[in-house]
Amino acid sequence: MGTEVIPVVLGREHAGVPFYRFTEAWSLGHPVYADANGERVPYRFASQESLALSLENTHRFTETFTLVTRLGFDRELYSDYLAANSAKNYDDDPFLGPSPGNVVYDFSESEFSFSTFGHFNVDDKYRLALGYEYSYDKYDSVEGQPELYMNLKTFTDAAGRTVQARVGDGFHAHTHSVAAEANLEFHPLATLVLSARADKHDFTDVLWSPRIAWVAELNKRNIARLVWQKSVRMATTEELVKADLNSNVGEPEEFMGWELIYTWIPQKNLTIDVTAFYNEVDALGWDNTTNSTSSLGKLILWGLEGSLAYKTEKLQLGVNHSFVKQLDWENGPGIVRQGISVADYDINGLVDTGNDLSNWSNHTTKVYMTYKLRADLTHHANAQLSWEWQGFDDYVAMYDKKYAAGDAAWEQLKEDLRHEGFGDMDVRFNASMRF
Repeated sequence: MGTEVIPVVLGREHAGVPFYRFTEAWSLGHPVYADANGERVPYRFASQESLALSLENTHRFTETFTLVTRLGFDRELYSDYLAANSAKNYDDDPFLGPSPGNVVYDFSESEFSFSTFGHFNVDDKYRLALGYEYSYDKYDSVEGQPELYMNLKTFTDAAGRTVQARVGDGFHAHTHSVAAEANLEFHPLATLVLSARADKHDFTDVLWSPRIAWVAELNKRNIARLVWQKSVRMATTEELVKADLNSNVGEPEEFMGWELIYTWIPQKNLTIDVTAFYNEVDALGWDNTTNSTSSLGKLILWGLEGSLAYKTEKLQLGVNHSFVKQLDWENGPGIVRQGISVADYDINGLVDTGNDLSNWSNHTTKVYMTYKLRADLTHHANAQLSWEWQGFDDYVAMYDKKYAAGDAAWEQLKEDLRHEGFGDMDVRFNASMRF
């Protein structure tokens, strides 16, 4: 099913937009097996259903103050079954545990959310915004199941015992957030944008995400920006619950970045941007050693990006190109392998090689076009080219070092990979019509 958006006019000073969406997706895995009841079941069954409802209202109290309020509700159902134990019914017992069954995931998540943001326009040079968000998340077992299955696996409790993580028939959590931004134009060459956000989840400490931007308008056609920001991302609910059961606080993924952006507008329809950036990321990811989300390590990279955009009433054309280069990668404590880089690697004779991102191209170019054929019909097309996969070459070089004396199987695999185009340019094209 699709999405329907219906604007509702509430009066001259009010505007509201209700929103509804329902989606359902599922997949079956072959072959088919028989469970303990003799029922024919697929090797793997996964499904997800979602329902989303929201209402937004904008109220203009005065010429200088506007309040935007949103109410929302969404519900998701997750199921994932794996035919791992034919002595059990297909929907009996968790996949991991003292009595292994076939249920990987089977639970529902409901969220109620509320937000309100006030926008203050003191004058054209000074603008402020302040807001609050609240969400209530409830995780329940689904009908017919005695408990909530989230594949929490095992963890080590405070006494050093290995315990199967279980949360009974459900749990709930609250998240409170506040955000603020100030746009202060002291001079055309000195506009300061200060913003910050703080989030507090029941299973985390307070997470702070500040941002500072300096904007210099040299003239109407040339603008420079310098941006610093730090942002944090909470771990998955699964990991937050596991940490809470183990009397720990879930650690977030942290990002710090600098951007220097120069914009040139040679004419009213044409905009050219050039950007240089530097990022540091304390990356979270899956750790096969502990079967959990852990701190994989610290990534430092830099890059350049250029874009050109041409826009008229009916036509939008654009092209952008980016270059990204890893400066450093260092594994986190206890991590000997991960999928981010082989610059820090030590397992089964595979050791540090190169200094590149493993699954990211050094160069990416994208071109796009959007054309309005008529008021109710729009055509869009884009193409993306990615090349110079230096991280793939590092992988090959790492295995070459391991098999320095020559290994027929490795040489054949390497030839097969090259034949299949691994490391070559990746080209993708998309086209759509919107009515």
